[in-house]
Amino acid sequence: MGLFVDIEKKLRSFTLQVAFDTGGGMAQPVAGKEGYPSDGHTPAGPGEPSALGEVGKPGATAAQTYGILGASGCGKSMTLKCIAGIEKPDRGRIVLDGRVLFDSEKHINLRPQQRRVGYLFQNYALFPHMTVLQNLEIAAGARRERHHSAGPMGITNHLQKGIDKEDRHGMAGSPGGSENRPKTDSIREYLRLLRIEDLVGAYPRQLSGGQQQRVALARILVSDPNVLLLDEPFAALDYHLKEQLQMEIFDTLKAYRGEIFLVTHNRDEIYRLCQRMYVIDQGRLVVSGETKSVFREPGTVSAAKITGCKNIARIHRCGERAFSIPEWGVICETGMPIPEDVTHAGIRAHDVEAVFTASESKRDAAQADEVQRKGNPWEDQQGYPGGNLGGDPVDPARGGPGGSQRGDSGDSPWGGPGVDLQVYPVNRIIVRDLKPQEDPFEMIVIVNGVLWWKMAKEVWYEKYAGKRIPMVRIPTEHLFLLRGEDGDG
Repeated sequence: MGLFVDIEKKLRSFTLQVAFDTGGGMAQPVAGKEGYPSDGHTPAGPGEPSALGEVGKPGATAAQTYGILGASGCGKSMTLKCIAGIEKPDRGRIVLDGRVLFDSEKHINLRPQQRRVGYLFQNYALFPHMTVLQNLEIAAGARRERHHSAGPMGITNHLQKGIDKEDRHGMAGSPGGSENRPKTDSIREYLRLLRIEDLVGAYPRQLSGGQQQRVALARILVSDPNVLLLDEPFAALDYHLKEQLQMEIFDTLKAYRGEIFLVTHNRDEIYRLCQRMYVIDQGRLVVSGETKSVFREPGTVSAAKITGCKNIARIHRCGERAFSIPEWGVICETGMPIPEDVTHAGIRAHDVEAVFTASESKRDAAQADEVQRKGNPWEDQQGYPGGNLGGDPVDPARGGPGGSQRGDSGDSPWGGPGVDLQVYPVNRIIVRDLKPQEDPFEMIVIVNGVLWWKMAKEVWYEKYAGKRIPMVRIPTEHLFLLRGEDGDG
């Protein structure tokens, strides 16, 4: 059935407005909500059956992992806390597998321990005065109905202050108690899966960061949650440990039958670990979809920036299928009409290409020399960068995008013997300046002070170092069009 969320909450500098419905595995924004993205599909309503079956039930399809990506302070963690019941939205509705967790109109607000939501805090929130085993025993005991007031993880205040040994052993299960044996078996299973069997008698202060994380995850899993909320679980770990734990933990979670939500500001984590993703910017869900598709076509300026795109610039239309980017000094043609709401274009730094083949280099070098020596003859034409951008598009017959550059006499536009050059090559940028910057494994090259170009270091040194690169190409297949907002450059 999945998770349905439609909430608002006033924060210090903005209002959190998040609405989505996973629909049992297909993450979609709520259709028809003003201010929310929509892909034209109507998701299944809360409680309606989905094609993938009921999450968390025997025989259900293994859950997808959803990533929530955004800058620090954008509302990612607050969204999870509202789902878990740690924070209360000002208005809205939250439904998990057909169970209403929160409904402001009906005055429903289930306590955290009633929601069957597993929340992994950034600092893991292990009880420092209890051993690893005792931390897991408490979570197993929290599955029983209790009459005490609850803390944020669904564990009672009574338990947070410590419980006596007899009660603790009752929750963990004794060998002769058939009623408690499943809980004991569950604890043992997760101790084994997460490879922490040897740590059962240790206290949190005696554990490394990675060990604390495994214990915290085991504690959540033994409570049998219907959904897992992971709040930047790798943020406090060093790079080597982070990479190792990511693989180990998500391998362990492959057998989990609920949905998993991973909050992070690290785009690499989202790309590697999540099948689908949401992008949140200043409290608003701006883009959602299949992860690789979102990275390939971010759709908005804010989503492109958050997913790591360095090359984003405002466009000026030169016709139905062409536009100029004055900041980069290029005219681009597309294979389809440009939507009316497009304001910017972007390309990822790894997708920029050098125009530097044996057949092209002589021609391109000659053109680059001519442009630098004489200036571009079309720079004052309408529709051209630096010209009257508000006028009519360039006429291809006069030498604009895709048109012939020769005059009637066969000479070039600069006069003199004709050289078959494009005056301003489409989707190509004349290189006037290159500034290589070396990273440990990559070479970053800044073209003309504005365009980022990345490649492996060995590629740079084998193909380009010490050579003249007359032009770089903006491949149409890698160029994406973006919707901007007020304030976007």
